[in-house]
Amino acid sequence: CTDTLGSFTCACKSGYTGNGFSCLNVDECKTGAHNCIPSPGTVTATAVCVDTVGSFACECLAGYVKAGHASGSGTVSCVDEDECSAGTHACDPGNAMCYNTEGSFRCECNWGWAMSYHGGRCVFGGQCAPSWHNCDVQNSVCSESEAGGSFLCTCNSGWQTEDDGVTCLNEDECAKGTHNCHTAAICEDSAGSFSCVCGARMIGDGVLLC
Repeated sequence: CTDTLGSFTCACKSGYTGNGFSCLNVDECKTGAHNCIPSPGTVTATAVCVDTVGSFACECLAGYVKAGHASGSGTVSCVDEDECSAGTHACDPGNAMCYNTEGSFRCECNWGWAMSYHGGRCVFGGQCAPSWHNCDVQNSVCSESEAGGSFLCTCNSGWQTEDDGVTCLNEDECAKGTHNCHTAAICEDSAGSFSCVCGARMIGDGVLLC
């Protein structure tokens, strides 16, 4: 309420819309008026906008942490969380090394040890020992049964296992429709991943906005 000479005016507060006598909540997430953005250089969204009464909140997806806070015209972005440095990974503490990846991490068993079928825990020797298995060493992980004597090749994210069970081929997320590009963006496949590019005469990250 603002006092004027002989009268007054009513205006809705920030986060609301209306004539001042009746005000309704504005959903900044739907209108695009929020300042939650993906991390620079990433092809997938790292933050999501959550509407609240009269405002909004930016929440990071699993594997990411906030890098900034909303302030005036500032933005809120999320950066990759290094689970290995933070000690929040699930790798075998005595027999595996943790390697940070974008939005996640991977565990690699020490020399002479192999990942069990259950993941996270390493078992000694066996079929997944170096040079004993024939899994795709660059694009898959070899897992050994608890009892030993057999192994399983699991292709990394962005790759799919062929019928032979050991070969990994690029997964075309664009053709399969498993990408998360904006409806106005073009999905471009790449080895083990994909990218989202906004259409002609449009700008944006290609995932949340075009």
